[in-house]
Amino acid sequence: MFKILYLLIALFLVSCSSQKQESNLLNPTAEPTQEKGDTASVVKTPTVLLLSEEWPKIEDDLDHEWMILALDRQIAKFKRMKSNSRIKLGSIVYSFDVFLTSLEKYRALVANYRLCQITINRLSCKAHFARSVKKYFHMFAPVEKGEIKKAFFTAYHTPQIQASLVKSKTFNVGIHLKPIEDSLRTSTRNQINFEAALEGTSYEAMYMEDQFDQYLLHIQGGGKVLYKDFDGQIKTKYLNYDGTNQQSLRFISKYMKEKGYIKDLSVASQRRFLAANPEKQREIYSYSPSYVYFKFSDEPPHGNDAVSLTDNRSIATDYRIYKLKGLLTYVQTERPIKDAGKVKWIPMNRFMIDHDTGGAIRGPARGDLYFGETKYAAWVATQMKRRGYKYFLALKPEYL
Repeated sequence: MFKILYLLIALFLVSCSSQKQESNLLNPTAEPTQEKGDTASVVKTPTVLLLSEEWPKIEDDLDHEWMILALDRQIAKFKRMKSNSRIKLGSIVYSFDVFLTSLEKYRALVANYRLCQITINRLSCKAHFARSVKKYFHMFAPVEKGEIKKAFFTAYHTPQIQASLVKSKTFNVGIHLKPIEDSLRTSTRNQINFEAALEGTSYEAMYMEDQFDQYLLHIQGGGKVLYKDFDGQIKTKYLNYDGTNQQSLRFISKYMKEKGYIKDLSVASQRRFLAANPEKQREIYSYSPSYVYFKFSDEPPHGNDAVSLTDNRSIATDYRIYKLKGLLTYVQTERPIKDAGKVKWIPMNRFMIDHDTGGAIRGPARGDLYFGETKYAAWVATQMKRRGYKYFLALKPEYL
């Protein structure tokens, strides 16, 4: 009896939170028109609206605690933003405000689901959650040449790095702030690392031990440094992405394999060859002249929209295609685990927030999944190359 009462109360609270507000949705069947004096731009995305019967099975393979954090971070960002841009998903043109409302509604559904798990059968809660998502939201799939495109997923993490405030024989590879001067900021990787282009400038913030670790840090786009302050106390700081030198980003693993230096593309193979052949390093790194600059923070690394990434709940997509960050995203793929010394792939069905982007993330169905700061996250980042599907969600007009 009490379980039923709790559920009724929870459902009533969610119902109250979803009372209709004035609709921000424009005509869903017509191309947007520009009114006199209306300078709002329409950002189009290569997506298509799914019919009800085309929806994937809705479930989430994790506890929702991290999702609540991801939602709260993005909701706070949206509340600080003002935009007259409109975003086209499928044939529907949404005003910017709709995406804040969508995240708030989804958060209410998650809160209800978590309360339900405490008071009622878990399987019933999962089924009710899936029905609720399908009731309130439209789902959109990426398309290419008019067809739904299967996604390709990789993964990234926040590496933890030993660093020093003082340059020494051991710590001699720079971690740099972004230069103001164009002539310095556009220096290539080799000009910085082998020709000392930034040596002695105020942009040398810290020093790490290894150039390959520096390269991997740049690929990840952020990290966490552990260092001793001048009093000998161990301190930590996050490195947040602060732009690049605008040079080409290419993976040195591809070059090394083409040259016959390594037989596979693994991080371990790259590291072994570079360590054993220091005379080849300049040649190899010249293949990827891109260089990443950082700023320091006490918050976890930010995505490209200045929102902290959330473990297991943030995804990076191609910013050239999905210019608005913060969209509610559903991912279906597989993730690796270690099973008796072997790699085993298990289903991964998860709601995430499109917080981030990356130079190597290209295409409408591309996704880079953020797994956090753990050892597992670091391992997954070396393993994850998997196909699957990704979808974007936004509230149906009748629930705005």
